[in-house]
Amino acid sequence: MTERKVTLYEAYMIENLKKQGISNSELINIDDQAIERWNKLDLDFDFNILKELAEKNEEVFAEIISEGYQVKFLTLKGLINLIQLKFDKQQDVDFTVHEDGISHLQLDKSRYPEMKQFLSPNWKVLEEDNLVTIRAVHS
Repeated sequence: MTERKVTLYEAYMIENLKKQGISNSELINIDDQAIERWNKLDLDFDFNILKELAEKNEEVFAEIISEGYQVKFLTLKGLINLIQLKFDKQQDVDFTVHEDGISHLQLDKSRYPEMKQFLSPNWKVLEEDNLVTIRAVHS
């Protein structure tokens, strides 16, 4: 498997575009016209960064979009935001936030691999009674 790591900012861009209905195909075929269209979505990102990522290695970028990615370093705030974006979950409704992670996340088991994939190595996942807990790994 190719290394498919992205920054938190790149993950935010990808997930926000997907949430706006942008298809994987459109994301993979990123060009200046696509960036112009996406800028009209008022998401306040520099989509040229995604274009540069795509130009660096088109094959890896296509895998990032269609098969998923790992965030290089994921903060607690980043974890919360990605859970909300990717899985349409709300803080204090669908999961509880703690000083070192989140708990009581209800997530369909079929989505577990997707969730585990984007986590950086500084997080561990605990599953119990159909609820997910994600805690920081302390060194």
